[in-house]
Amino acid sequence: MYWEFDNDVEVINTMLRYISEISEMIERFKGDMKFYESDYAFRYALDIPLFQIQELTQSKLSDDFKSRFSDEVNFNSIRLNKNDLAHAYGVIDYEEKLWQNNSHSMSVYD
Repeated sequence: MYWEFDNDVEVINTMLRYISEISEMIERFKGDMKFYESDYAFRYALDIPLFQIQELTQSKLSDDFKSRFSDEVNFNSIRLNKNDLAHAYGVIDYEEKLWQNNSHSMSVYD
């Protein structure tokens, strides 16, 4: 099943739901960087919604939206992080590539 979105507001609302779920998981697992690196269940629980946010950013947000907010959001960085998450196959620098970058990227949506 693929979701269809009528507009950017629906996409952003979906992203916000994922961000809320990520925040809940971090709180639930009392996570920090070391725990994220060492516990694959925690890492996988966070990686999937991060990937979804990144995919929505890349393929579902309109070019107009991305253009209007490009001064506030580094959409290219979000795309690159998605590629790292999808294609690094076990050799991701979790602290630099995912934890720090995505923490910053998600804060933009607050």
